[in-house]
Order: sequence, then structure tokens, then C-alpha cells
Amino acid sequence: MKPLLFIILSLSILLTGCSSTLRKQHKQYEKATSGVTYKTYKTASQFALAGSMPVYNDQQPDSLKIGTPYAHLFLGYFWSVSGKSSLAFAEANIVEEKSNESNDSHMKYLGQSLRAITQYQAGWYLLAAEESAKARQSVSTGQVSRRKYEAAVIHLLLGSVYIKEKDFEKARFFWGAFVTETGIDWPYQICEAAAAFQGGNVQLGLQKIKSIAQDPTVPKPIRDQLTLELEKVEAHASISVDSSLLWPSIIGTIIWQELRNSSLQSLNKFAKTIEDVGSKL
Repeated sequence: MKPLLFIILSLSILLTGCSSTLRKQHKQYEKATSGVTYKTYKTASQFALAGSMPVYNDQQPDSLKIGTPYAHLFLGYFWSVSGKSSLAFAEANIVEEKSNESNDSHMKYLGQSLRAITQYQAGWYLLAAEESAKARQSVSTGQVSRRKYEAAVIHLLLGSVYIKEKDFEKARFFWGAFVTETGIDWPYQICEAAAAFQGGNVQLGLQKIKSIAQDPTVPKPIRDQLTLELEKVEAHASISVDSSLLWPSIIGTIIWQELRNSSLQSLNKFAKTIEDVGSKL
């Protein structure tokens, strides 16, 4: 077979395979957002947060008040990292519907970002990449809320999206801002190390990971995971370092726990309020 014909045939097979996989993932998403659980939960969530957020905000200074759509985003993130995809999709769709009503393109972008994160969590990588690309067509990623914890939610979501897409340079910006809002800095440190590996600076990346793995302020499950990866690299000096290994699936859950147990009382209270709403739902 001639080389050019072989290349064309190979590309055709590859594209056909990708198209088939994407169609399958679309069907899986449609199934996740059409059942009784999804529909019942979506209605209940809209009702619950419409009632609970005004009560919560009445007890907060202006800088710590949070708009209801951001509460839906935060609750959606909680469901996403908890492995409850249908509920997370319901929250993303609530946010997008509200953004369409108010013509708020940035809020729509955040809702789509939450949907993309959840699709990545479910293993629907082609669908998630499609969703993320679609989201970025409509709005700049640079917009940030003036309110402290609305800003934290934004940085959490967008940092997570870029991590899933292995764009660690862009992710660093959002995790750096997340540190400013929450004081939780280890996700940024891990992101820095991953960026070093991705840029080909393996030695710097290893140094950063060793430092994080020995830092007692970093949650133990994260230190244990990083130590395990370091042992693999050191046991096989020629091993290829995949920067995505430095952001295992447990990290989202640990971040939520850090937010819930934060020494910042306002952040602690907000996370617990959202979790409480979730448990009632």
C-alpha cells in the first residue's frame, strides 16, 4: 500500500472511531439528564436554594453574600466530585437556564464549565472537550466577581476545567487566585509541579513534588498519592512522567473537605450550608 493512501486510510479509521465514541457519549449524557431522578432533583434544588440562600445572605456582610446561581455551581461541584453526575448536570443546567433568562454570558460559561468538569469526571473526554470549547466561544475567562466567595467558586471551576484539559499554565492562574480567596495553596503547588513536568523540566517537577509530599499542611491522602508516584519514578529512572498523574480523582473531594473544614469561618459556614442543602435534597 502506498504511504499516502495508508495515511489517509488510517486517518479515516481514526476519525470514524472518534465520531462513533462522541455519539455514544452524547447518548450517555442524554440518558443521565432524562430520568426521573434528574427531573425530580432539578425541581427540588431550584426550590430549596431559592428559599435557603436569602436566609444565608441575611446573616452575611455584603462581601460574603453569594448569588443563588453561584450556590448552584458550588453544589454542582460537590455532586461532581462525589460521583453523582446526574445531580451535577441538573445544577449546571439550572445555571445555564438562569443565565439565558438574565442574558448573563459569563454565568452561562460557568454553567457549561461545570458540565464539562462533570463529563470529564464521568470519563466522557470527547464530549467534555466539545462542551468546554463551546463555552469559550461566548465569553472571556477573565471575568471575576467582586464578592469573595463568588470569586472562589469561579476560580475553583475554571482551575478544574484547565486541569482536566492538562493546560497547567492556564490552570495556575486560577489556582493562584483560589489561594488568595481561600488560603488553600496546595492545589496551586501541585499545578506548578505538573506545569514543570509538562514543560520538560522533570528535575524541577520532582523537587516540587518532594517538597509537597513532605509538607504536613498538605492533606495526608494527597501526600500519600504523591509519594507513591515519586517512588515509581525513582524506581525506574527512564519512566515517562505524565503530569496528569499528579492530579488524581481524589483531589476534588479533598478540596471540598478542605473548604468544609476551613479555619475561615465564613468559608466553612458556606461549604457546610451547601452540603446541608445537598443532604436534604
